[in-house]
Amino acid sequence: MRNVLEIFLKQYTRVTVTLAQLEQVSAGWQEYREFAGQVERLITDMVLTPIAACGTNQANPPLPLKYRVNKLRLCTELHERIREKQLVVHSLIQLEPYFKSDESLWRKEAAWIDMLHTYLSRCDLPLHETSVWERSYEIAGDEKWISEGGGYAFLQRVGLYGKLNIVDIAEPLMFALNPGRISDPICLHLIIENKTTFDILASNLPETDFLTMIYGAGKGFLSGIGNLEWQLHLTDRQHRLFYFGDLDQEGITIWYLLNSRRPARLALAFYQALLAKEFTKGKENQRQNDKAYASFLSYFPGNDQDKLRLLFAGAGYYPQEALAASELGEIARKTPWKSI
Repeated sequence: MRNVLEIFLKQYTRVTVTLAQLEQVSAGWQEYREFAGQVERLITDMVLTPIAACGTNQANPPLPLKYRVNKLRLCTELHERIREKQLVVHSLIQLEPYFKSDESLWRKEAAWIDMLHTYLSRCDLPLHETSVWERSYEIAGDEKWISEGGGYAFLQRVGLYGKLNIVDIAEPLMFALNPGRISDPICLHLIIENKTTFDILASNLPETDFLTMIYGAGKGFLSGIGNLEWQLHLTDRQHRLFYFGDLDQEGITIWYLLNSRRPARLALAFYQALLAKEFTKGKENQRQNDKAYASFLSYFPGNDQDKLRLLFAGAGYYPQEALAASELGEIARKTPWKSI
């Protein structure tokens, strides 16, 4: 009976509980006197504190009608188990966070604690860098345990993730290659935010100054852009990046994030072609990054800056798709990108 009531109270989310709720939980388990005895034990152990103003029932023995719940007193046994475990597991595994967590988390991750203890006892902290998948397999025998199976949050909780020598491996860039430019001493690359525009421009690639056209996939390319030279096996060349995205706050922010990683010029010819058209209303929910906006604006001549201010003051935007395929191709082919 006591165990049934304790389980209920541990999962209970409010600070007060009524006698009627406790009776409902224990219905069918004990007679009233046995039930009353368990409630009185919880009162004695200060798990339940009677609220005197609410009175008592008329039974024998009488019980208070309402109580405050002291969840910390409920956790005494759990805390003792955590303290005992801390004494026997590897010293690098920190179990303090479990004192403040729900018992269900402890039950779920207790086996992981033992698994991690076995790993550290066998080889201590790893000295070699490796990917999250390889390290996951070493610890759990499952290459996806860290990234998809809850292992990342667990390792962060016990203070180990940052000590396991895990390196982030960027997703490879997706790009179209122009073999005719492979020998250029300065390699030009155009990053394009959206797939439809990328497909159109990639079909014009052989007639342009660009060695590659890179599919941005929104922000997806950012993690891999630092590996561009390595992925092309052209680390001995100079590389110049251009960016063309939607003319909205999100597109501006993506370019700003790219430019903070490595210099990237705006492909102005495309943006200026957009500014010559009527803009579309919408995307009012996008937030402006003031630093990104100011930096973006500085790339444009004065009259275009005025157009951009009017555009955003009117809650407008230009999708890349506002330019027809023929316009995109002509700009890509005829703009002297090498001289920019």
